[in-house]
Amino acid sequence: MHKKIKANLDTAAAVSKEYFNRKAQTCNLTVNDLVLLTNTGKVNKIQPDFIGPYIIMDASRIAENVITMDSLHAPGRPQTISMLHLKPFTPRPANKVFELKAGGRHPGENVEETMTTD
Repeated sequence: MHKKIKANLDTAAAVSKEYFNRKAQTCNLTVNDLVLLTNTGKVNKIQPDFIGPYIIMDASRIAENVITMDSLHAPGRPQTISMLHLKPFTPRPANKVFELKAGGRHPGENVEETMTTD
């Protein structure tokens, strides 16, 4: 009876694993790529959804969806993490700086001069 239960559990685990692998999205991550980690300790909507960036130190177990990464801000404590909790890091482009004149248009200014942008 125990053998039959174990066989059924193994079959259920195999089916579940096959279904998960079919639906899982894969990322092409390599060593020295920057990634963000899902913030699982998020308790309110103000906290960020992802924390990081982290750098990938070891991708030898990438077939098992597991990598080793280290923080850029506090290096020296590598973590082994499932790739399900990661997303690639893309830096934000710097915003253009706008110079605004205080008080709007000044008397004697031409309207066309204030409307043009360089």
